[in-house]
Parts: sequence; structure tokens; C-alpha cells
Amino acid sequence: MGESVPGFIGGIKAPAATNPTHTSRPSSSRTSASDAWEVGDELEDPSAAQEALALRELMKKFVQEMVAGKKFDIVIEEGKTELGRLLLSPNLLSLRLEAAGVTHEILLRDIKDVRPGKMGSSFAPIQLDELCDTLVLKNNSCITFRLRSVVERDNFSKCIKVLALALEQ
Repeated sequence: MGESVPGFIGGIKAPAATNPTHTSRPSSSRTSASDAWEVGDELEDPSAAQEALALRELMKKFVQEMVAGKKFDIVIEEGKTELGRLLLSPNLLSLRLEAAGVTHEILLRDIKDVRPGKMGSSFAPIQLDELCDTLVLKNNSCITFRLRSVVERDNFSKCIKVLALALEQ
């Protein structure tokens, strides 16, 4: 534990049980801004550490599945769906969408927002349902997927947001 998550820009750290580089502070009543936060402080809040670990596991599974490629229902005209395949590049910089014999590359840095459920309706010309997840790109075009469950939709949203945010740093 404590190693960097491979592939993430910014070196997101896994929670560590101890901080081996930490040395004791001088016994002074004054603290500087750099003393205010140290690696491992999240361990003071066990729920935050558990949440970080759960997110790490979710991201690991998501990245493995998506690099291999996963089939998704893509919402098209009049709310109909078409089966497509979505792949994450091994360098975690882009998605490749294969649908109807056409391949589209979506750079993760071009994702402006991820809108779960009906929240994406303002960007889509059709009525969406709670199983939909809309990726809004910086050029205001969008791609909507219909997932099998709300949990799957929420996990997809969370993972895409984490990957896109990692590229903004």
C-alpha cells in the first residue's frame, strides 16, 4: 500500500498505514502551512480511508474492463439504442467508441461534464431516463449511453469523472 496508482496523472496515492518519510516535528507551538496536512492524515477518518480504498478498487476494475473494451447501448434518434463498443486507451487519455461500423475517438480532456439520468436531457434532443449517462464534450456535443442499472450508471459516471479530472491537473 502507499504506491501510486498506475496510469493516473498526479500520482494519486493509496492510503498508507504509516508514513515512513515522516519525522517527528520539533516541539514548537507554532505550525507552518506545510505542517497542516501530511500524507496519511486521511487515516484519522476511517470512513474517508475506506471510501478512498473503495474508489481505488472501483477504478482498477473499471480501467481493466474498459481497456479490454465493453459493450454499451448508445442512445440514438427517438430514444432508440444501438449496441456499440467503448474502449479506454491503455495510456488512459482517450475513449474509442465503435458503433455502426464507425470509430470515434473521444479525448478524456475534452469531456466537460458527465450528466447521469435525466440531467442529460438539456443536452440531448430526446427524452432520457434514469439509466442514461450523457458525456458532454467541450464543443457541446454529447454522447448518451443507457446502462443496465442505476448503480452501473453511477459507477460509470464516477470513473469517467475521475479520469477526466486527473487530466486537468
